Amino acid sequence: MIPARDEQEFSLLPKPDVAFVQTWLQFTDIHLGALRNQAPIPNLQEASIGTIDGTHAMYDDDSSGFVFLFNPSIVPLNLSLTADESVGLSNNSIGTATLPGIL
Repeated sequence: MIPARDEQEFSLLPKPDVAFVQTWLQFTDIHLGALRNQAPIPNLQEASIGTIDGTHAMYDDDSSGFVFLFNPSIVPLNLSLTADESVGLSNNSIGTATLPGIL
């Protein structure tokens, strides 16, 4: 049986894990407009150990959106990424971006 449909198994899932999944589901509901436009960042290499992979998801008006970066390695990696048309931003959105997180 699927865990979400098995009440006994669901009740045994760790509460922090349930909260984590609920947070991402809420994020998806709130930002569906941008997530519908999600696409790979073309100037990044394919996902593999030792490289950073990513996608961008921008709203239709290019005013804002998200960049998702993935590090499949167990060691921290650095990445320089230009916020321009390659990540879905038009020239109309020139400004500063804050990219929180550690890869």
